[in-house]
Amino acid sequence: IKCSSRVILPNVKMAAIGNSLLLLFLIASNNKVVAVKKGTKPNIFLFFPDEFRYDWGGLHNNPYYNQDSLPLITPNLDELANNGMRFTRAFVGAPVCAPSRACLASGRQYDENTVPMNFHNDFNENVTTFYKVLRDKGGYHTMVTGRDDLDKSSGGPGLNGSKHTDALGFSDAIRCDGSTDVTSGGVPHEPFGVWLAAQPVTNDTIKKRYNVDNLFQLLGKRFAELGKKRPGDENGPFGSYAIPDPMPLPDEGYQDNWIGNQAITLLKRRPLDKPFFIEVSHQAPHPPMDITRGMMESNNLRGRKFPPPLNSTMTDIQTWQIGRQNYAAKIERLDYWLGQYFELLKAQNAFSNTIFVVASDHGEMLFDRGTTAKSKPWSSASSVPLIFSGPGIMGNVVKTMPISTVDLGPTFLDLAGLYNEIPLNMSNMSFKDVLTQESQSPLRKVVRFGLNNFRGVVIPVNESCILKFFCCNGGCPGSTKQDAANSMVNGNEIHLFNIVADRFEQPESDLATEHMDIVINMAAELPPPHHTPTNNHSRIPNQAYGYRWNGCDLCLLL
Repeated sequence: IKCSSRVILPNVKMAAIGNSLLLLFLIASNNKVVAVKKGTKPNIFLFFPDEFRYDWGGLHNNPYYNQDSLPLITPNLDELANNGMRFTRAFVGAPVCAPSRACLASGRQYDENTVPMNFHNDFNENVTTFYKVLRDKGGYHTMVTGRDDLDKSSGGPGLNGSKHTDALGFSDAIRCDGSTDVTSGGVPHEPFGVWLAAQPVTNDTIKKRYNVDNLFQLLGKRFAELGKKRPGDENGPFGSYAIPDPMPLPDEGYQDNWIGNQAITLLKRRPLDKPFFIEVSHQAPHPPMDITRGMMESNNLRGRKFPPPLNSTMTDIQTWQIGRQNYAAKIERLDYWLGQYFELLKAQNAFSNTIFVVASDHGEMLFDRGTTAKSKPWSSASSVPLIFSGPGIMGNVVKTMPISTVDLGPTFLDLAGLYNEIPLNMSNMSFKDVLTQESQSPLRKVVRFGLNNFRGVVIPVNESCILKFFCCNGGCPGSTKQDAANSMVNGNEIHLFNIVADRFEQPESDLATEHMDIVINMAAELPPPHHTPTNNHSRIPNQAYGYRWNGCDLCLLL
């Protein structure tokens, strides 16, 4: 087999693979486009939860998990999905928090976005964001609340949440850290922690048990408690997922309730005579899967049964069942807040001129392949929900072409009439036209993703074949022994799937060893070798961060 730099898929005898890029199909009925009012710019509401996997979004996107087998109660997400356009194969630029959000803000691919991994460095404020173009070129009032993770390395957005806010392009902001970053260092250093520290613990039993005076201290003690293996736990690493008891904090201390209230505050104090953009970056459903008593007792959560993880040898049903129940509860709390945003915008007479977009920075393995979290090339971690709904968007449409969240920023600029203002070095791949038509060729011939030691591409071939290939130096994170068997070539673990036939990329569906000719052509689309320098930073002393991508050399001597 000779190495080739050509990007031509060979004509092989394999079901559902053709030899050219063709139109993908979509499913549509009762389609309609509600026009934007003449002379006005649409508002844009980006609903951006953290760690929201693609098949647990509005109406769900997976043949294994349909509405009957996945008992999620999300009427507001479902309303957006029904009334708007839903993309079933949306991929992030990088499946981990800070790099993915840097891809979003900059409109750049992973290897170009200046943030190679969590805690390596803050987002480069000299890089022009789409937020800044909306504000400075389009006259938009730009807002953000929640965990945008653009200042993750240096300790978050600062005590009042304003660090780099103007340079990033925001007119108004109430930013915060997320998850265990909130209590790192043991001293409040960002707005949510400051607020928690001002709230006394009023329950005497909890106050005595944890020996704390305020909610900040209590949250820190709770995080420490979750990090310990509990008596009888079969799976210690899942201590922050399979949490059977409710968190000791009251409802108002649950971070997404705080973020929701901040979003309401921003929307209420915005100038009503300007178009607005808002990004609401909720913490959920990011772990720990810690939920309030009210969430746990809502809608018979513990009585609902969720389908098991795939490609997993886990025998402890309670572990993954509780983890998935709590993940669902977090999503349902997000749905509640989405409904609150709807009601406020309707009261402000702004709802009908607002485009709602649902997406996320990455997914969550959620025990698939016997693992959790993100930072992995498998679709459970690298693919997210994507929904557009509102004026100018065709309704009740499902699109199946692969699409990248890297292109969201240029699309927002195009929707705002600012396509010609897209900065140099930002993607110019707007999919505005895709949103207004029943059928559309794939926006990109190649969708790219990567992180640390792996890179991948998704290439549409025809309506029954979309090929996903990824290559991991030394081995793929999240691989099982069955995944890795017979997949190593020159020190690289490689995988090739038709994600139309198998969205979950099960080992028996792997086409790589059978079709090395296709693999070599797709590997030619991956970036050349390079690495980032290590960086010792203050957040985690004595920890050096850096990565080396060695390329994907598949030249074989047979």
